[in-house]
Amino acid sequence: MKILALVLIVLLIGITAPLAAQSVCPAPILLDFARAASTCYGLEREQACVGSAFVSGTGFGGQALESFSQIGQRASINTLQHVDLQGTAFIIPLAVLNLQANLTSAEARQVTLLLIGTATLENGVQPLVERVAFALGTANLRAQPREDGEILARVGVNESIVVNGRSDNGGWLRAQLRDSNTVAWVAADVVAGDGLDALPIVAADAPVYRPFEIMTLTTGGGALCDGALTDGLLLQTPSVDTSVKVTLNGSSLELAGTFFITAESGQLTIYALDGGALLDGVYIPAGSVAVNGVVTGYPANLLPGLPLANLPTFIRVAAPLTDAQIAEAQAAYAAALAAQVAPVAEVTPVVDTTCRRFVRRDVSLYAGPGSFYEAINELQSGTTVDPIFQTTDPQGATWYQLRGSNWIPAAQVVEEGECVAVPVTANIEVPRTNRISLETCQTTNGPLRAGQSVTIQFTPPPWDNYPDARDAAIIDPGHITIGTERYRARATQPLLIAGTIGQEDERWQRQFYVLWEAVPGTFRMEGDRVSYNPICTITVPAT
Repeated sequence: MKILALVLIVLLIGITAPLAAQSVCPAPILLDFARAASTCYGLEREQACVGSAFVSGTGFGGQALESFSQIGQRASINTLQHVDLQGTAFIIPLAVLNLQANLTSAEARQVTLLLIGTATLENGVQPLVERVAFALGTANLRAQPREDGEILARVGVNESIVVNGRSDNGGWLRAQLRDSNTVAWVAADVVAGDGLDALPIVAADAPVYRPFEIMTLTTGGGALCDGALTDGLLLQTPSVDTSVKVTLNGSSLELAGTFFITAESGQLTIYALDGGALLDGVYIPAGSVAVNGVVTGYPANLLPGLPLANLPTFIRVAAPLTDAQIAEAQAAYAAALAAQVAPVAEVTPVVDTTCRRFVRRDVSLYAGPGSFYEAINELQSGTTVDPIFQTTDPQGATWYQLRGSNWIPAAQVVEEGECVAVPVTANIEVPRTNRISLETCQTTNGPLRAGQSVTIQFTPPPWDNYPDARDAAIIDPGHITIGTERYRARATQPLLIAGTIGQEDERWQRQFYVLWEAVPGTFRMEGDRVSYNPICTITVPAT
């Protein structure tokens, strides 16, 4: 629904803008951007999508990837070494990449990259060689490849571990803790598996990078749309509060927000449209541009042709800053950074009193403080945890909220050392809205809660042409039954999801939905349209 609304906004702009206007791209270009948004809709993390013509991909062996050359084709970014775009006077190519970068798997969020115009993006991270090992008994995962290394986690007999390297003496195998960026080591003699001796030798302190965490950008510098746009990379992190680290063209970048980046003739230019960035230690606030590390305010009405509607999160481009405002923002950032650094006193402890909290056995993580919430993940026995809040459920049991917002029963957490009490909170906000798909029976905003405004939807198979999709809701409007109540469904506007308009390969999609205010109870939900009948049974807890 969100992507569809943004596509319609883009189309409306393209239709109503005067053809002679210099501030936006011509209508055909805007239509291409809108098609790219629908073509790459639902792109998963660590995937790339061909959004328009003149996009190609190259693998690490130097071979052209035929599976990443046609509009709508998708590929794992782990297989891509180069993404190449070659624009023309009438076509502005666009490719979409979703990176995990240094975000953890448990966060289930990504960094979105839109490569625009004549540009090349090179992946500087070689694919990891990975093997699956099985524990012969209880195996300890340690922070260092030695017997006295700190135990970070444990796995039980026959449990699997994904390993991606070995120590120089072959005695230890490197792994990564599940749903974490933490590197761990397991003794080679306590696991078994095929091909473990073929793993590459890695240093104990060598970092593990994900695809495109190290990348090189080259852009053509073309004046597109009569100067309203240029070749470049549009990048957006999950939020202005979520910092993501990458290495770009040899420079260290820490980004939180939305940015437009060009790299023409060796000159790296970063426009901070929203949020802020750190480039080799230099802070770039929203409303400024860094050219080879020198930060100034960017021009008013900056590149109005940027396809911001193709990004996951809508933003308003920040107003340009003056030199004085930039200096003030940089000073405020430096002060906030200094305040986070606590002085370290030189002491010689007799006893290690460091606070450590870890789970006593394998335990589920929940979306809220109670077992009636959705179980969304698991932690293995021995995994360290860092609670930030605690509260009690209706039965009086204490629950800890972990960084990343998941909840765990406090009774499953063991404390060692001198630990400060976890702060108590009663402010457990319930999201006002939610959405559930009858195809998957999954919600998009945690478990259903009483009082939420819930969109219940189902998506029939696509139509082969626009007239059939347009008339579908008239011929058969569809219904959704909730318990014993039957509701007439609404339908979204037709959305082109594949192919070309007027060609045999075109496919159009519509979603049918109703709005429902959730009440406690267990409900059978059924979508009804011709012979398409997805069914779910959903429980809404009383509290």
